[in-house]
Amino acid sequence: MIVCLPGALRDLRRIARWYRRRRPAYEGRFFQRLRVTIGLIERAPESFPLMLGDTDLRRARVLRSPYSVAFVVLAGEIHVVAVIHGARSHGAVRRQLRKRTSR
Repeated sequence: MIVCLPGALRDLRRIARWYRRRRPAYEGRFFQRLRVTIGLIERAPESFPLMLGDTDLRRARVLRSPYSVAFVVLAGEIHVVAVIHGARSHGAVRRQLRKRTSR
């Protein structure tokens, strides 16, 4: 089961707004690819690499997109923590994810 945390939902709304304003033809494609990626995560979450090394946070690239899905598996559920653009610095991403996972 997939649980999308509030921070990830905010990320998705921001991404949708960006596509709608700047590249409307690609918005649907992005979300279709995101659904495929979520399906891959559901089938084999452990197959994706750990993101921060010493935690259980994993990362799955959205196919043909600059975005990745950051998630953890807790009690058999997959919790999507964030959807992150690949151009973001690792330090900024770590700070953002620590805030979200510590709540």
